[in-house]
Amino acid sequence: MALLAFHLTGVGALVPPAYCTRVCGGVKIPYPFGIDIEDGCQLNETQYRQGFKLACRDFNGGRGKRLYYYNNELLDISLENGQVRWLNNISSYCYDTTTGGMEVKSPPAHLDLNGAIFRLSYTANKFTVIGCNTLAYVGETANVSSYTAVCGASCKSSNLPSLATGACEGIGCCQTAIPKGQENYHVWFDQNFTKEPEKGITNCSYAALVEESNFTFSASYLTSPAFMDTYGGQAPLVLDWAVGTMAGETCEKARAKPESYGCVSDNSECVDSPIFGGGYFCNCSQGYKGNPYLQFQGGCQATERRNARTRTERMPASTPSASARAETLQAACVCRGGGDAPCRAHLQGRALTAPRIWPPSSSSSRQYMFRRERESTFPEIETSRRTLERRQGKEQPAEVGVSRSVAAARLV
Repeated sequence: MALLAFHLTGVGALVPPAYCTRVCGGVKIPYPFGIDIEDGCQLNETQYRQGFKLACRDFNGGRGKRLYYYNNELLDISLENGQVRWLNNISSYCYDTTTGGMEVKSPPAHLDLNGAIFRLSYTANKFTVIGCNTLAYVGETANVSSYTAVCGASCKSSNLPSLATGACEGIGCCQTAIPKGQENYHVWFDQNFTKEPEKGITNCSYAALVEESNFTFSASYLTSPAFMDTYGGQAPLVLDWAVGTMAGETCEKARAKPESYGCVSDNSECVDSPIFGGGYFCNCSQGYKGNPYLQFQGGCQATERRNARTRTERMPASTPSASARAETLQAACVCRGGGDAPCRAHLQGRALTAPRIWPPSSSSSRQYMFRRERESTFPEIETSRRTLERRQGKEQPAEVGVSRSVAAARLV
């Protein structure tokens, strides 16, 4: 049964099994992601790179569950943007008063994303360095010759009073971009540049790849361990993900293989991923919301705004305007003999049609045509009129000509 469910829920799937865990530690787990021990709840990773299988594990000795990709704790999964956010170690390089030298004090900040669906987002992250007389590198490997970005920060204790919160411009703080398509991530400090800090300045320098929108520099980061304390030693990091990265697929190539195409929901669209080397992700079309990787239940559904617009579009185009209704009401009452109030009160409840082209070519024809209009528009009034005529012996045979019909109309 597990094998059957797995085949039914590859790309081009119908519906994942009902038993799939979709929340862990408060983080939603939308398909094509799923928990590793639940077969069929995620995209088939025998065809694609690793990353759709996640783990829901206890956090720090039973203090609740957390969602992980290997040892990286996930904070959010976005289908619309093709991104995930997770916590990334902050590297710290501190002066040891005992040894008189600089030492790495925190777990190493590195990631190895070879064979995974993820790439470091070069648009959402910045390599960030905090400290005085600090130079740090980020690269693909632990070899300094492989560095892809470098950032340096310097300051003196006399600079601290003038530092503004949020200003990361080289004095005590430095930020720089990383190249597109970077898979691996290693951080190290230049031992020849980073020295013993001045009095009044923290003993530690810090470096990490950080989500730019989540970071705000504070001068307190230079005088205390506030930076590490604020983030608990791990800062949010954004990674792009995509389907078909191993094959280097684009939307055009993926659509040509409907048996493995991921955007299976009606009203879904394919988006080429910004990941270097290819891949794509799926979105719901404008006016729809849901999961574009699901074909039926949970797939792209029309939003309330779109439903309201659809209902408006379906309204009959011939519905009379308020002015047309008023003109028809006035014409009917005048022809009944002066537009009396009871007439108006009765006719205002009727569904009136717009008046016909007016006037006809002659006075007699005009009155005859209005009678015909009246008979079709106000059948209750016409029935009452005919009943009154029969009682008075005034109703004329149907074959009487137009002139007699006009005379009868004047009785109303």
